[in-house]
Amino acid sequence: MYSNQRGSTLLISLILLLLFTIVGMASVRNIGFNQKMSSNYRDADLSFQAAEAVLREGEEYISELSAGLTAVQFSTQCLLGDCFTDTCANGLCFSGTHSPGNQCVNTPPTVPFAEQEAVWESETRSIESTLGFLGLEVSPRFLIEFRCYIARDEEADPPPEDFNYPIGDWSYLFRVTSYASGANGTSRVMLQSTYKVNRF
Repeated sequence: MYSNQRGSTLLISLILLLLFTIVGMASVRNIGFNQKMSSNYRDADLSFQAAEAVLREGEEYISELSAGLTAVQFSTQCLLGDCFTDTCANGLCFSGTHSPGNQCVNTPPTVPFAEQEAVWESETRSIESTLGFLGLEVSPRFLIEFRCYIARDEEADPPPEDFNYPIGDWSYLFRVTSYASGANGTSRVMLQSTYKVNRF
């Protein structure tokens, strides 16, 4: 009778050991899952913060670029030597027609500039951020699209089709797009803003 009791104790011990092993493995797996989830959340947060900062950098870039705008410069789609083209040369994009005496016509490409993978992969078709970001393997980038004109006062009449109108009645309209990718490449953030610059 004593030997039978020892055998059942061994069996119970083995069953308990198996249960503890299963619980332990489940706990380890749960910890690993939580760590991965936290890492992905952190990566997404870093990407979003970087994209926001770069969006602001793009708006400041426009302000500097737009200092002293003239109709002649825009007649060739150029600003201080940098031209807005349909190939997004130097990160400055414009698809359409514009010349003195004609209406600015914006004809966006079939695939928007911001959705073209090649634009972001090229060093000459988008602008690399000058800000430093820790935790990101690739520097975020931005591009600027010229979107023609907008009335300076929303309640005023739209700008005429030529340059013979009061200078202060209209503004240049831009769209800035920023793009940031996280450290592991799975988190990608793209943000856009429209930015108006008054013509003086």
